[in-house]
Amino acid sequence: SSDPHIQSITVANMDEGDVVILVSVSGSTKDILDVAAQAKKRGVTTIAVTNYLKSPLVRYADYVLYNL
Repeated sequence: SSDPHIQSITVANMDEGDVVILVSVSGSTKDILDVAAQAKKRGVTTIAVTNYLKSPLVRYADYVLYNL
């Protein structure tokens, strides 16, 4: 979902063994970082797709896909 509230609700119901894919061009919007932090705290495997390898989102990701 592109709705940050739905994303938060979904991640709140995930736990270890689940995987979340977070897509953000900048990797620095508050909403995406909040979801990423919540996923990390719950032990959810996180895949980040972003344009910037040094974006804040990368700190929360277990795997990163980015555009060179």
